[in-house]
Amino acid sequence: EIRVTTNTSGWGGYAVDVDVAESDGVVRVSGRVNGALHWMFGGPTVDFRVVVPNDFTVDARIDGGDLLVEDLVGAVSANVEGTQLTLRRSEGDAKLNSEGGAIRVEDLDGSLRIESDGGDVLVTGVHGRIDLDSGNGRSKIASVTGRVAVATDHGAIELTRIRGDIQLRSTRGRIGIDDVEGEVYAETDRGRIEVSGLDGPIQARSERGGIDIQFVSPPAGSIETSRGSIRIEAPGLYGFDLDADTDRGEIELDRHFAFETPAADTQVAARPFPKEQIQELERLGQEVAAEVQTRAAAQWKEVQRDWENWRESGDLAWDPDPSVERWTQPWPWDHHDWDWHERDLGQPYREWARDVADKHAEHFSRVRKKRGNQMRGQVNGGGALLRLRTERGSIRIDQ
Repeated sequence: EIRVTTNTSGWGGYAVDVDVAESDGVVRVSGRVNGALHWMFGGPTVDFRVVVPNDFTVDARIDGGDLLVEDLVGAVSANVEGTQLTLRRSEGDAKLNSEGGAIRVEDLDGSLRIESDGGDVLVTGVHGRIDLDSGNGRSKIASVTGRVAVATDHGAIELTRIRGDIQLRSTRGRIGIDDVEGEVYAETDRGRIEVSGLDGPIQARSERGGIDIQFVSPPAGSIETSRGSIRIEAPGLYGFDLDADTDRGEIELDRHFAFETPAADTQVAARPFPKEQIQELERLGQEVAAEVQTRAAAQWKEVQRDWENWRESGDLAWDPDPSVERWTQPWPWDHHDWDWHERDLGQPYREWARDVADKHAEHFSRVRKKRGNQMRGQVNGGGALLRLRTERGSIRIDQ
């Protein structure tokens, strides 16, 4: 059976006419407001609640009201204007259209097609293909098993936990992707592209914006931007062929990668520092650390000696009748610009030594650099091709 419940309120509620009719297995529920002056004071408010069998097909069209469809097995087609559309816990293909309102989809087993002129789109828990065409508004999609295709004019695109291929196109807006298994194609005219937890190849392009990619599998693909830097993070145990090119900027490759340069590109490719030079830098660093520890110990002994002399000359804690002169006497560590207790023995020197070591480690962690031109060769023995291009920006590849 099909049950229809309506609730009317407000001015003109008496003029609401609801009609339910059945023909050839199709049940049609419609409502309209009749009579004169029903539109005064905003007109009536009408709530429809339609209960249908679990396995059913729904085609809903509403002007000026929110729509909620849930717990269905069957195809769903819905169209609203300027209001919110929500679809929950359904099995079957769905086609949703909203002109100026938000769309929310939760737990759908089937393909999903969404057209939105304006308003945010939130999709989570879909097992099937998703096609989204949005005008303005943020698009957020999570926990999907299937192909995802999104096109938007103005608005950010955020994807999380996708198991399938991805195709994204944004005219103006940031693209963010996290935890994906599959091939990725992402393009934006103005906006950053940020991808983390990528297991698969990628084609990414931005006219004005930087690109950050984090691979969890062998890196592969083509990444290009006109104005912006490119940063790649890849596991050190995988190999790939590198073809990097920048007109204005540096190319930096983490020294922990094993890099081999083709003979034909020796004049333009960056070269690693000789092993002997790196060992010499490490030796100098050890000498600096030893000298710091020696100086810290010597100065601390001098402070201890001054402290003993000062305490023997009279400390306020043991003086029953402290004088003003005693209060104004400098503490021994004031002579050394120190203001810490004995338990912090050498702490500032240790922190300083650590900062120096960190800065040197950062400086020498990427020993292969090239200003402009190209860096071509095999990383960790080679593999799939990773192509990087930027006109105004740097290229950096880290582990």
